[in-house]
Amino acid sequence: LLKWLDDNLNETHKAFFQRILSKDLGKQSGYALLRMCALPRVNYYLRVINPDIIDRHIKAFDDQVWDTFQRLSFNHQLNQNDPTTKSVRKQMEAPIRLGGGGLRSMQSIKNIAFLAGASQIVSNVVRGGHIKTHDELALWNTMVNRNGHLTLIKRVYHQVVDDLKKVPRDGRSEFKTDWNSFSEWIRLSGTTASRKLQHYLTRVSEEHRHESLVSSPNLPKADAARLRACAVDKASLWLTTLPTSEDLTLSDQDWEAAARLRFNVVPSKAHNCNCSCGQPLSSATGSHHFFNCSKSGARKSAINSRHDQAASTIMLIAQSCGFVVRREQRAYEFTEEKAENNRKRLDLVVHMPEEDVGIDVSFVNPTSATYVDAASRLALSGAISREKAKIAKYADSQHKIQPMVFDVYGGLSVKSRRFLRHMMRQAGEFVDMENRLRYFRALAIAAQRGNARVYRAARDELAR
Repeated sequence: LLKWLDDNLNETHKAFFQRILSKDLGKQSGYALLRMCALPRVNYYLRVINPDIIDRHIKAFDDQVWDTFQRLSFNHQLNQNDPTTKSVRKQMEAPIRLGGGGLRSMQSIKNIAFLAGASQIVSNVVRGGHIKTHDELALWNTMVNRNGHLTLIKRVYHQVVDDLKKVPRDGRSEFKTDWNSFSEWIRLSGTTASRKLQHYLTRVSEEHRHESLVSSPNLPKADAARLRACAVDKASLWLTTLPTSEDLTLSDQDWEAAARLRFNVVPSKAHNCNCSCGQPLSSATGSHHFFNCSKSGARKSAINSRHDQAASTIMLIAQSCGFVVRREQRAYEFTEEKAENNRKRLDLVVHMPEEDVGIDVSFVNPTSATYVDAASRLALSGAISREKAKIAKYADSQHKIQPMVFDVYGGLSVKSRRFLRHMMRQAGEFVDMENRLRYFRALAIAAQRGNARVYRAARDELAR
């Protein structure tokens, strides 16, 4: 078995990881293959092989995934002695829905996966044997104590229980924490429940770790704000989008910039040097400064370009829904009394069947000094504040006002998402459910392209 694992788990995947890094494939496609192909295959091995036997091979596999991820996302390996590198790896191993990279550590779930796989097998045996009476159950428990494989399951079960003791009881209320109750649950619940056991236990464990991290008083506010922003609904769409068309594709340069922003990794050339504003840059400063610096001239132009690209994508979506859209239209009727208001122009006006909606596009950085304190406690708090400011700005407008507020880490404000869904529903047969998600993906890709321009503009100034 050890020889088979060496050949099929480690050696076979080495070739796979090397091909992923091919320039012809592209970073976006390479990441999709890494996440969707490598991990599920190894997860199957974890469900059927003794964790003690596979432990060494899983550690090597996790290291291979980490090395491939660094080269794919940052074009080089990070300094392993830098304390921030450990944080990057932890975020990479977190699930995408919690702001991570979705490349879960197989080492961290080996016991859960084996317990879930074994429970499903046992459930099938029990259901097939029609164990119903207490005498039959007593015989079953005796067999468990004498059978070596089932004793292994029991031992792994207790290891999982020990790990879950860190999770508050209400977070694991559905899990039976004594062996007899767990055995009874397997017997009575059938294969459906046991099939979902790994998903349930993994979710409970990961959500507890995430909440403990972002709520830690030792975590810098900027990092807490970033991690909360990355975990917002739709904030990770760019990370899961397959490059099936031009509007859903990120170039390798854009992908690298988006990854550095999400995982807070500065370019190697930025280490131990100063920004044009005089701020020292390091791994501790992170990528935040590239989006917050107000002294960079090139950055201002890139920010305008990002804004225009987002507005153009929204216009294309509205037109695809069958609506007439006008760009940069006055928010007010022209009058001498309100001459000063004529300088206020909306980015778009969408002429919908029931009303005309004025759209004002903006981006919010939750790690900026203005928003970081609130954003470290509540995701999208900066977007909420910006929405209120925009609505107040156009209070006397002739149109209904809908601010479209983007979080730089990929999220959209709740009202912005709600408006887009409303617009798509108004379109009726023009937009089916599949295209609705596609529009959100196109918007996410456009936002990351704009972010990449801002990032590169600030980075290139360092070179000068």
